[in-house]
Amino acid sequence: MYKSDNNSGKILGEEGRLGSLTVGKMAMQAVNEMDDFVSIVTDSNYMEYASKSPNKMKLLLFTEKTLTPPLFKTLSKEFRNSVDFGLVKKSAQDLISRFGVTEFPKAMKLNNIREY
Repeated sequence: MYKSDNNSGKILGEEGRLGSLTVGKMAMQAVNEMDDFVSIVTDSNYMEYASKSPNKMKLLLFTEKTLTPPLFKTLSKEFRNSVDFGLVKKSAQDLISRFGVTEFPKAMKLNNIREY
C-alpha cells in the first residue's frame, strides 16, 4: 500500500519510507501499463495494416509524438473488435505526403485503402 506524504508530495512505500515517485511519474507508469491495441503504421507496412481485418473500420492518427496518446490506447481497447487503430509518426513522410497531412495531430478514417 502506498500513501502520500502530504508535506513533500512524495509517496510513502509499504515500509513508510519516502519514495521517489511523483504524481507525474505515477501517471506515466500507469499510461505505460495500459493495454495498447494500436498498430504503428509506417511507409513500409501501410498496405499490410490497411488490408488486415477487412470488416473493421480503420482509423489513423498522424502525430509528432513518439508515444501513443493515452486516449488513443483507451479507445483501441474499447473498440478493438470493430476498429483497427493505427498510429502514423512524423517519420513516415511518404504516408504523410500521400494523405496530405500538413498539421499534427490529425485523425483520418480510411474509406478506401486503394485511394492512398
